[in-house]
Amino acid sequence: MFRVGDTIHAMENLCPHAGFPLSDGVLDGCVVVCSAHGWDFDVTTGFKPSDPDGFPIPCFAVRVEGQEVWVDIEVQTNRPPSRRR
Repeated sequence: MFRVGDTIHAMENLCPHAGFPLSDGVLDGCVVVCSAHGWDFDVTTGFKPSDPDGFPIPCFAVRVEGQEVWVDIEVQTNRPPSRRR
């Protein structure tokens, strides 16, 4: 999970490059940079900032109730764009 301003975002915690945990990375604004190899991802969308048409890291629905944060891993909030053939 990542906090950007007052909003909590949840995404899969594995960099697709080599499986390193993104939670060990550095968050700069809404972009997390993997500490292992420098790949960057927008935590609000799951996409690489330089490739918004690529395949995102799965992001999940988040609900905040009082002091509790609930993540629904059954509800992915982003999908790669459909590719027409």
